[in-house]
Amino acid sequence: MAERSVAPRARSKPVTNRERAVAAQLEQCEVEFRAGRKKACLKAISICFQFGNPVPAWAQRAFVTGVTRYETAEARTLDEALGVKRPKGWRQSRARARLGKGTAAYVMVNALTHPSENSGRQKMSVEEAVADVAERLRMKEAAVWRWHSDKELKAELSEGKGKKKG
Repeated sequence: MAERSVAPRARSKPVTNRERAVAAQLEQCEVEFRAGRKKACLKAISICFQFGNPVPAWAQRAFVTGVTRYETAEARTLDEALGVKRPKGWRQSRARARLGKGTAAYVMVNALTHPSENSGRQKMSVEEAVADVAERLRMKEAAVWRWHSDKELKAELSEGKGKKKG
């Protein structure tokens, strides 16, 4: 079977606040990856899928290299192959307590405002997503807005909705 090229297509400079915020997140992922934090590759791929961006070449190479290491039995697990093993002494309960509801709220709002094509969900406005997440997590809307704190991104996503919350 012929191999398909997945090279990113050329993109112009980011224009909207959302595009600038996504580009900044991807740049930060690359800096983290080059500093040895291999899970930044997976974070970059997730960001690209969530916002419909092409995956950067460095993340493609790292992911393919890791999966190849796993498939050729060079690495015992995908964790080992992709370099995302949890540190010694890591406990899920402590990590959840540290992250708390705020991080969950942030991730959930992003997932509702930028659903993947495969999720089958309708895209929500930020206001709708904040209200939905606040209800599901039993939080005040103001607290969810605080966690969804990137002011430029929030303004871009809620553009045209009248007054800006937060």
